[in-house]
Amino acid sequence: MTLNQRPCGDIESAPEEEGSHFVPGVPPTEAEALPEARQACAEPPGRSLPESSSNTEHSTGSSIFAPTLDIDRRRGENRSALSCSHGEDLLARDFGYSTNNRHSTLGVLHTIGSPGAYESPCTNPVESSSEQPEDMSLKYRSLVRQLPTRAHIDILLETFFDGVNWHYDVVDEITFRDQLDVWAQVPYSTLQKGPVVLEPDIRVFPALLFQVLAQTLLYHPSDDERLEALKYGTGMTLLDVAKELSAAGNEVLELLGKRGGTIGTVQAGLLRAAFLKSSGQVVEAWHTLGSAIRDAQELGLHTSECLAESARARPGTESQVAWDRERRSRIWLLLHIWDFHMAVVLGRPSLTTAPNDKFSFPRDICQRQRGVLPTERADQDPPTPFSVILAGYQAAYRYLPTIHTIQTGGARVEDYGTVDQVHKEITKNIRSLPAWCRPDHPDMRFDLLPNCTWLPAAREALLSLVYFVLLALHRPYIFTHAESRSRALRAGLEILRSQARLFYLSQPRDFKVFNMVYASLDAIVLITAIYLMFPTENTEILDSSLSGIEWGLGRLAVLGDYNKMAKSAHGVVLNLYGRLRSRIAGAQQPHPPIAAVQTPGPDPWSANVGRGDFGPRVDPVWSNHVVPDHTWDFAPEAVPPPHPMQDLFIDHLSSGDIVAPDASIDPLLTGGAVDMTADSLHFAGTYADDSFWSFMNSLVP
Repeated sequence: MTLNQRPCGDIESAPEEEGSHFVPGVPPTEAEALPEARQACAEPPGRSLPESSSNTEHSTGSSIFAPTLDIDRRRGENRSALSCSHGEDLLARDFGYSTNNRHSTLGVLHTIGSPGAYESPCTNPVESSSEQPEDMSLKYRSLVRQLPTRAHIDILLETFFDGVNWHYDVVDEITFRDQLDVWAQVPYSTLQKGPVVLEPDIRVFPALLFQVLAQTLLYHPSDDERLEALKYGTGMTLLDVAKELSAAGNEVLELLGKRGGTIGTVQAGLLRAAFLKSSGQVVEAWHTLGSAIRDAQELGLHTSECLAESARARPGTESQVAWDRERRSRIWLLLHIWDFHMAVVLGRPSLTTAPNDKFSFPRDICQRQRGVLPTERADQDPPTPFSVILAGYQAAYRYLPTIHTIQTGGARVEDYGTVDQVHKEITKNIRSLPAWCRPDHPDMRFDLLPNCTWLPAAREALLSLVYFVLLALHRPYIFTHAESRSRALRAGLEILRSQARLFYLSQPRDFKVFNMVYASLDAIVLITAIYLMFPTENTEILDSSLSGIEWGLGRLAVLGDYNKMAKSAHGVVLNLYGRLRSRIAGAQQPHPPIAAVQTPGPDPWSANVGRGDFGPRVDPVWSNHVVPDHTWDFAPEAVPPPHPMQDLFIDHLSSGDIVAPDASIDPLLTGGAVDMTADSLHFAGTYADDSFWSFMNSLVP
């Protein structure tokens, strides 16, 4: 890829047809109105502009265009005041008033009908395009020049919509491809005038396109020779290309600023957060997510009232308007889930609130078809990616705000009744999951359908997240309540079972993303920590727990070759595992070889791992552990539970190098021999002195 490539390989200068003012990506009335707008901005204060038209029709008939200002004076219309909607836009734009609150200053003005309370015609981005700084135009063009050619884009979009988009279902394919076609036809002469002359959806589209391409490159086969042209430097990889594309998309958003945001702005922000998270920049991902949430709130995605306003304002067919409403509510629910998931995982504050009666909750509807209204999905209809998200939300994700409140409240004893109640509700909901995603004996009739090839992996990802919610629910109480220890252990084992199945459904190209790292790390650390602190409890599942830890270690070792997060996590987990093995007596033989996990493929234990335990152990001695009856000389409840993701990415948790042999640990777990000396067992990081990791360091002999 070179910087002098044309954006999308298709944007070029073309002469306008005589008598025609249509320019792709630019509102038709705007193309003929710009000279008059410049004149209006040059006139003395007090001169009024024509009012906006709410019924402007576009020659393309596309739903991606929003209403535009009709300021064509050649029609001989003598308009003397701004319309109400235009005046409100100016107030929101210049003073930052919310357009979504009827009790704000802007809401009061709207109620009493004061459209002319504030006029600043030159601040309208459409009308002030001639005032656009040249450096902004140059910067915008320099960024969009970094887009690959249309041929490369088409290759990557096939991968994205077939195997990537299902993870979050952020992008609607029909809308996206419509916008791509419009963007590809934008003439160079239009780009020279700067991004402000473009329709808002099209103006921000390159930012979304950059993020879609970057996210796709995390999954796309790295040896695809068709994409070699994207690597402009010796030794450059597709991952390097992905990082540059994602950074360019972020620069587009920063250049455009916070005014005039669109759904594409929010989508690009969410995909950017996902990319940063996959790259190990978890704190940066959290901040990016927060920005996307604020952008969504500016658009009113969190309220059904604004959804109704948007539906009335945007032109298009009935089906386009209906799907737009669904898209907006879906994106807000995704943001809400992400917000509380990251808040719980990282111990950070949340920005959203649980959906209430003011929010139009998204429905479980059939896959979109062009020109067809959204239709409720019946049991016989194949699930969609968003069906999976909704199933997870109804079963478990909706309890994340409650868990976050308990977590931030300090795990008070008086809150344990809520913990018990939520646990019962989630376990009941798990038993009520739809047949196609239930944990035991799921209905797989949809798995082989052409449009559902993603479903087997989505099912396991769903179960991992659902059981993570249970794990997070009990985490604050694992060192104070025996019942929470038992429940957390079982939830952790379910996570590891789902992750094992997901691993064998995956290909090496999938290992660059964070999903299997985060879930496995959290589960293994909590399981190991519980047995280290309470070795005489839950002995009936000790063998299964050790098997799960070992299989998790094997997966992290493999993932570490592709993902630096997995490599860091592997060192921490191996350290804990070594400590646990030294605490357990009776293991006279090494555990079964774990070499099978080195390469994804058919697994001889897959039938057993599938819906039950990790399978029978090869050596029977593992089912006869002699656990020491050891009592601590301190109160275990005084030790705070570990938060692996927070500790790893915020407190920079790491482990010493384990390099010398130890016959009790299979070298295949480490890629070599191991040494469990005091130095190698030391945990480094910026964690607090009273943390779980400080306590572990104090126990090193």
